[in-house]
Amino acid sequence: MKKKLVAKEVEECCKAGECCKDNCCKNESRAHGASGDTVYGMGVVGAFVYFFPQITSITSFFMVLIKSIFWPAILVFEALTLLKL
Repeated sequence: MKKKLVAKEVEECCKAGECCKDNCCKNESRAHGASGDTVYGMGVVGAFVYFFPQITSITSFFMVLIKSIFWPAILVFEALTLLKL
């Protein structure tokens, strides 16, 4: 059984260039907090529901799909611009 490396051992492993064989530098932060992805996903679903009445053909379906993917990101960008952050 392989023991879990502590932070100092991981740092030494990464500096030594042994990451590829031991996977010691694998980013494990996504396992504990993907709430941003969840919020963005809810925004995409909400935008799709909002734009859904505009669908009249297959072309408009794809346009609505593209709008619903990018609209939450544009909304956040504009909000941050407005707040000057």
